[in-house]
Amino acid sequence: MTTATTPTRAIILAAGRGNRLGLSTRASPKPLIEIADKAILHRTLENLAAVGVETAVIVVGHMHEQIREAVGARFAGIDVTYVMSEDFRTTNNIYSLWLAREHLTEDVLLLEADIVYRGHLLRSLLTRPAGNVIATSPWSSTMDGTVVTADPTGRVARLFDKPNQGDDFDFDGTFKTVNISLLRREYLVEELVPDLDAAIAAGNTGDYYESVFRRSIERGRFEFHQVVWPAEQWFEIDDHTDRDRAEFQLTDRKAQLRRLNEIYGSYWRYPVIDHALLYNLHFPPRGLKRALARDMDHLIAHYPSGQRELARLASLALGLDEDRLAVANGGSELIRALVRVTSGPVIIPVPGFNEYENSVGPGRLVRHELPRPSFELDVDALAAEARRCGAKLAIVVSPNNPTSLAVPAADLRRLCRELASAGCTLLLDESFVDFCADPARQTLAGELDQHPNLVILKSMSKVYGIGGLRLGYLASADTDFVDAVRADLPIWNVNGFAESFLRLLPRFLDDFTLSCRQVRVERDQLYHGLVDIDGITAWRPDANFVMVELTGAMDGRALAEDLFTFYGTMVKHCAGKSMADGHRFLRIASRTAEENYRLLDGMARLTADDSHRLVVPA
Repeated sequence: MTTATTPTRAIILAAGRGNRLGLSTRASPKPLIEIADKAILHRTLENLAAVGVETAVIVVGHMHEQIREAVGARFAGIDVTYVMSEDFRTTNNIYSLWLAREHLTEDVLLLEADIVYRGHLLRSLLTRPAGNVIATSPWSSTMDGTVVTADPTGRVARLFDKPNQGDDFDFDGTFKTVNISLLRREYLVEELVPDLDAAIAAGNTGDYYESVFRRSIERGRFEFHQVVWPAEQWFEIDDHTDRDRAEFQLTDRKAQLRRLNEIYGSYWRYPVIDHALLYNLHFPPRGLKRALARDMDHLIAHYPSGQRELARLASLALGLDEDRLAVANGGSELIRALVRVTSGPVIIPVPGFNEYENSVGPGRLVRHELPRPSFELDVDALAAEARRCGAKLAIVVSPNNPTSLAVPAADLRRLCRELASAGCTLLLDESFVDFCADPARQTLAGELDQHPNLVILKSMSKVYGIGGLRLGYLASADTDFVDAVRADLPIWNVNGFAESFLRLLPRFLDDFTLSCRQVRVERDQLYHGLVDIDGITAWRPDANFVMVELTGAMDGRALAEDLFTFYGTMVKHCAGKSMADGHRFLRIASRTAEENYRLLDGMARLTADDSHRLVVPA
């Protein structure tokens, strides 16, 4: 066995084209793409210099002139030599490594030029006492490529490159290779280079060099050990998703939060706990998900059904007449459709769900401010103002977003009657009604016949835990109105997965009821925890979130930033809501008990610090 030494030479494979990055690699080779304002290759060379590398051999091909110009003969104190791959269009990295075989005469660090990583991680490869070392990371579904298994000591037992991963390959317990390795001289001279020669002589120029590693591991003469890197600290830049993840991790926390706020979702791809968007984390159950997965091939390949079939499926799940239902791609699609098929002034209590105000627009919008400090809707005052302004549509969200307060059902019935006498339709958004203490007594969905001017709207995405599927429905006894909304929607507005969810839902209604009960328990725990924090006023919630006001010298936006910076937690500040001093308010979604506790701990610690001085918006 060789004695461990620190390598002073690196081999960097940079000949590829990077086709999956689209336009980004038409004007620049992939190694020169900037991640967090620095080219990948420049970052790599700086990292290598920091661990004592003195010479680098870069195998180039695609746009090699730009790489030579950007790096030169010396960069970051490293002497650079270039090896040209004329056949980069038709060959793979095994060929690039073979071209550099004359430089495989001493211990080397072997790297692909599209890997972005935290520089300190390189040192972990150098701490192994001897032998070959490959960087790996616990496999996840976002990863693609070669994986290994290892024994408890870190010795690599098996390597599975892409050709040896069948459709049913079990990735559990595997580690993805990072494509950064420390290779020792004895192995290079006695086994790797001869194997490379044999592979190229056999015409296998389109292979990956991992196939050579695999055979070496199977022979067992030279040991390979793994050093495990955290998945969030390295990135293989194959496409724009990889690039986005790398940019995110390598920027400061304020920039990260700005990025998350810009994309409005898909937060599961980032290391963040999302208390900003609204979920039912206890539904759908595993059985429903498995049923969806079983039909996945059909759901992807085939067109979904249109409105009539969707309404029939929703009717079976909801217990409502199918002729009174319109089904859509989430509640937001219905909101826009409602605005298009109605005319005249629209009155909306504020603060409320911004999508309504944004969809109605200033020409038709009449805001009705909820009274402080209760934020409770006075239905008589709303009806009176609707009469004064000649409103044709009144929109009430109950429980409201962001206040989480429900309007008593008796008040809603009275509001329906008063608006009917004024020729005004009531749109009642019941997206969160299932989280109320007694949903059956709170909802008006079963009273459509008594209130012809009532339209119920519900976003199923939030309450059924299917934000990614997108489902919502509208219900009314006014079938002409329902038909008008249906006619305004695209013929295939709901995807096949969402349709299949509707088809499966009746089997799992008991699970749904239990899930809402669990949400209520965790929400109430969150509420009581917030009440106990000094400097916070919390409103008793009816939905799956809690609205709080920060009292004293604190600003909600600053606190939201600090919760993300120090606790990796997102909450929704209300600065963008139609409410005075919105920057003092936060909307906090309830998650699991453990996640809620972590949030409470963070808020208690941060609010105890008086540094969050009030920032009054300009």
